[in-house]
Formats: sequence, structure tokens, C-alpha cells
Amino acid sequence: MPPKAKIRGPTDPKQQKLSFFTNKSTESLSSPDSAEVSEEQTKTNDNDVRHFQSKWLTLHPWLEFDGTKMFCKHCKQFGMQNIFTTGNTNFRTSTLTRHIASNDHQRAIMAPREQENLKKTVENVHNKEEKAIVIAMKAVYWLSKEGIALSKYSSMIRFLKDIGVSDIDSLNVNKHVDYSSYNTANDLLKSISNVINNDTTERLRRSPHLTILTDESTDIANHHKLSISARIINPSSLQPSTLFLTDLRITNGTGKGIFEAIKEHLDSRGIENSPTKADKLEAIQKVLNEPSVKYREVHQVRWLSFYQALDSIYRPLDSLLSYCVSNAKDPKTVGLHKKVGTEIFVSMTYAMMDILQPVMKLSLTLQKKDIDLGTLQVSIDECVQSLCDLKNDINPFGKPLFVQKLSDDLKDGFYKETHKVSKMSCRTEFESLKKKFIDAVIENINQRVQETDFLRYMSVLARRPISFLDDTELALCGNEEVQKLAIFYGSDQCHLYKDPDTNEMVTVNSEAIVNTEATMTEWMTLKRVVKAQQYPRSSMTSLWNLICQYHSEEFPNMQKLAGLALCHPIHTADCERSFSSQNLITMKLRCRLSGEHVDELMRVMIEGTLIQSLILIGL
Repeated sequence: MPPKAKIRGPTDPKQQKLSFFTNKSTESLSSPDSAEVSEEQTKTNDNDVRHFQSKWLTLHPWLEFDGTKMFCKHCKQFGMQNIFTTGNTNFRTSTLTRHIASNDHQRAIMAPREQENLKKTVENVHNKEEKAIVIAMKAVYWLSKEGIALSKYSSMIRFLKDIGVSDIDSLNVNKHVDYSSYNTANDLLKSISNVINNDTTERLRRSPHLTILTDESTDIANHHKLSISARIINPSSLQPSTLFLTDLRITNGTGKGIFEAIKEHLDSRGIENSPTKADKLEAIQKVLNEPSVKYREVHQVRWLSFYQALDSIYRPLDSLLSYCVSNAKDPKTVGLHKKVGTEIFVSMTYAMMDILQPVMKLSLTLQKKDIDLGTLQVSIDECVQSLCDLKNDINPFGKPLFVQKLSDDLKDGFYKETHKVSKMSCRTEFESLKKKFIDAVIENINQRVQETDFLRYMSVLARRPISFLDDTELALCGNEEVQKLAIFYGSDQCHLYKDPDTNEMVTVNSEAIVNTEATMTEWMTLKRVVKAQQYPRSSMTSLWNLICQYHSEEFPNMQKLAGLALCHPIHTADCERSFSSQNLITMKLRCRLSGEHVDELMRVMIEGTLIQSLILIGL
């Protein structure tokens, strides 16, 4: 007989389930969650005592043991709810294996990687947005730097998109918002201007000395403008620099009005809390209101630039005379011909081409942004000496003079053998007029460059001829000049001016800046140090930069004098440059710009760095 079939019980694992008699949903609900069986049930079925094995900590870095229970640090870190977060006491290898395969543990393992991916995704989005903003800011910066109207900003953004600048697409929030409007450009300009302005304020506050340069002008819209610049010193290197502060619209052009405008602007920058005290600016009112100024070193150099205008008359003079002859029926032309068609006019034109050459050279020297005091006085003396040589019929140029060429171009009452000109009464008339003109030029130069002894005193600090002196000459060199400076800046100074409101005399006191005796002692040592170290003296700034770098503690008083010299106002050419920038901005088509907007544009144009070296961070 065949063996009897075994009847399998319901608990037999090999018994096939009858799925059509079971409720699948009920079965799934009763099955273990997260591939883990009930640990309590396992312990009930097994009475053996199990112990935690320390090697598990090495095999499973995620495992923690507090002495009584096991924990999963990953599941605890990411807030999972299972037996390994509350504490497991079923110390079995299979328990650990089941937990590793559980969904909770797998999600906890993947969570850091998912967070990192999310972080990278967010960073990529932020990087794209940041790049787009940087491109937009550089577009505004370039337009402002080149004097192009910001109304072209929208057109420029579209152009950048057309040529394939993909990063700029992140500016598009939706089809209606893309940050390419004129208002966006103005907001970006204001942000850039504020950054530059804050940096300027910080540099002003750090400077131990401060010089204010101002000039007035009228823009194309007939607004009365006041340009304010400042000359400062970097205390760590004694490097001088000139900063554009602001371009203001003012209604009161008197001395008091200008003083109040300057004082208000410096107060707005918080200069009164810095080492450069704003209360010392009271002395400005004296300089601005008093008709006779004893001490003045600021020079308006634009009036010296006559040579280009004269050259535009000299070169076409032949054609000008031909035109006057061909239009003899025009009364105005006839009147002009009577003035220019004379020997005295032609002769003086040639003579002035010689006379104004040294003046033009001096003008170009004075227009430099940072003039070296060591060469300034030499340039002034050279100009005056050249004029004196021309007055005495001496050629100071080393090339033929224009008046020598005159003898070939002007003969027997004819100019270049073509144009008949009216003869002058005698040759002495021309010589007398030429000498009077030279005397007038020399006198005006001396008036504009008053009290040049001060420049001579300051120029000694450049130490130009020190290499050519022996020990005896070195010991005496510059002592008189430095002593004058030490006495002046080593004493309290009293400034007296008339208050325009009360009509009373007001006194303003300035405290001593240096110690006179210590300054002279430092000077005697400094000369020997500079010569022994063979410091380069081609530039006064470079020389004192080295002294400040290597001998700052040895010569504190001399460094103060050098700072005053380097910060000293020689001219207002920087204000003229500001007005040139103003005229580039406020053209005919842009004459309705607000004063604040013009000020922001000028600040970016003048003080902004080159676009190639522009770095925009922290957006």
C-alpha cells in the first residue's frame, strides 16, 4: 500500500495557502512592518539569554550600545520610529541583519546623500541667479562708466541674450518680470554708488590729514553746481590720493553758502567722529570770504591752457587772410581783416607761439593727478626762467624759434609773399609789446603761485640731491627749510576771520601737530639713513612709503610733515576733471536728470575701477 499522506497543519510553512479563501488586505495588515519581526515575540519563543557582542560595533558603524540596549544612530538622527530608536535588547546577529534590510534604515542611510544632492541643486540655482545679477550689475556699471544713458540698459540686456549669454536667462522670473527695466538699472546704480561711497567714507576717516578741493560750475541745465573732492593720505603707507566726494546743486554761491555745503556733506559722512575734525573747517570761511588772502596755494590751472587756442590761429593764418580778401564785400570780414592783416598781429602771433610754450608745459605739469612736490618748484622756476630768456632774445628750447621763422614769412609788407599786410610804425613797437606781454605772464604766474617758499620748504622732504653731498654738506642740507616747517606746525596757530552774521571777529585755534625739537633731531638722522640705505628718490611718495614701511617708529614727526606735504593742495584740476565727467553725463538729451542721479553716475564714472578688474561679491 502506498504511504498515507500527511495532513499538514495550518502552521506548517510548507502548507500551500488558499488565496481564494483569504482576505489579502487582512493578511498584509497582519504581516511584519519594515521587514522586521516583532522582537518581543521572538524573545517569548526563545528562553535563551543573549549578550551584546562588542565586535558588532566594529562591524556596524551605525550601531550604538548604552550598556543595556542597542540603537541605530542613523535612524535616531533622521527621526525614524522603530525598535532601534527606542532601544533593542534582542542581541542577535539576525536582528541586526533584519534592521539593515529594513526600509527605515535604508531611508536613513540615503538621507544625507539626498540632502547633499538637494543642497547642490539649490546652490546651482543660486549660482545661476547670482551670475545673472552680476551680469546685470556689470551692464549698469559699464554704461555708467562710459557715460551712456541707463535707458539703454533694457536694450543691452536683450543684446546679451541674443548673442547667447545663457546665464542672464535666470533674470526671468516669469514672462512679465525679467529685471531688465530702467527702474532696475537705477536700483543697481544706487547699490553700486553706495558701495563706492561707503569705501570713500572709510578712507576719509582713516586719513590723518584731509584737504578739501572745491570748484563751482554751471551745467547744461543752468543749475549751479559745486564739485567737492578730497585729498587724503593712507596712514599705513603715506600714499596720497584724491577722491571725488560729491557734485552738489547749491543755491547760495557765497563763501558762507559754500562753507555750509561742505560742512553739511562732511557731517553726513560722520567725519566729525574721525581723527580729521570737522570743526577745524571753520577756517575755510576766512579763505572764502576775505578779499585779500595772505596764504593761498590752490591754483586754477585751466586759464593757463591758451596754447591750443593760439595754435588754431597760427596754423590757418594764411587761409584766414585769403578768405578775408575773397570776401571783401562782407563788412564783418573787412573789419576782421583790418585786425589780423597787420604786421603787428602776425608778429605777436609768432612771438606768442614761443612765449606760451613754457606756460603750456607748466600747465600740463599742474594738471597731473598726483604732483610730486620735489619737481613742482623746479617746473615753476624753469617756466619763469624760460620766459626771462625769451625776453632777452635767448633761445631756451634748443630748436628754432617762431620769431626766427617770422623773418622769412614776413618781408616788405607781405606775409608769405602773397598777402599784403599793414606795416607797423617801427620794429621797436613789436619788441616793446612782446616784453610787456612776457612781464605780464610772469607777474600772473607769480600771483597765482603765491608764497612759493612754502613749496620750497616742502620739496626738501623729497631729498633729491642727497647723493651728491659730502658729510659736511649733508649735515647742513635742508636744515633751514625743515626748521621753518617744524616751527610752524609745532606751534598752536590762531586764525582770525569776520563772522558775516554778527560782523564780529572770530578766533579759531589749531593745535600743534609736531614737536619742534624732536622733528629737528629726526631730520638729522633721517638724512643719513636715506643716503646710507640708498633709497630711490625719483618719487617723493615712493621714498616716504619706504620710510613708513621700515622706519615708522624712528621718525614719527617727520612722517607727519611728509603726510602734510603729500596731502597739500596744489591745484583744483581734479575738480575740473569732475566737471568734465559731469558734462559727459548731462548732455542735451539728458539735461533733466536729477541732481542725486547725476551724483551717482559721476561717482561710478570717476571713482569706479576698470570693468576688467571689477569684482562683485556678497550679492
